[in-house]
Amino acid sequence: MNALDSAVVDGLEASWKRFADSDDRVAILHAAGDRAFSVGADIKDPPGELWRGVPSIGVALDKPVIAAVHGWCIGGAYVIVQMCDLVVASETTVFKYPEAQVGFTGGLIASAVARIPHKFAMEFMLLGQDVSAERA
Repeated sequence: MNALDSAVVDGLEASWKRFADSDDRVAILHAAGDRAFSVGADIKDPPGELWRGVPSIGVALDKPVIAAVHGWCIGGAYVIVQMCDLVVASETTVFKYPEAQVGFTGGLIASAVARIPHKFAMEFMLLGQDVSAERA
């Protein structure tokens, strides 16, 4: 289910560094398997510094990053996706920010209001409800 743990965040950071230093013109971010892009943080090994794996936050990038998303895209995975330059989501994609259900709206999720329509961002960040690819 592609949970985000310390090793995954380290791998993302290393990948963004390689991309930044390469002659590649664009990066495509996709996940393994077909059930989920990512279910978010691994609750058994939560990444202490998720921001390091976020494109253009952990590593400065001046080239586009495209996220190819399918299945569940939850919590920290959504934060990673929102910072990509373009998102292509399959019909099966469901975005969710469950942290909102316990009152957490800080950190990088706050930048959603600058990346998606304000009212929709507020609904997403405050209610934590499932959002289909069609609605997104």
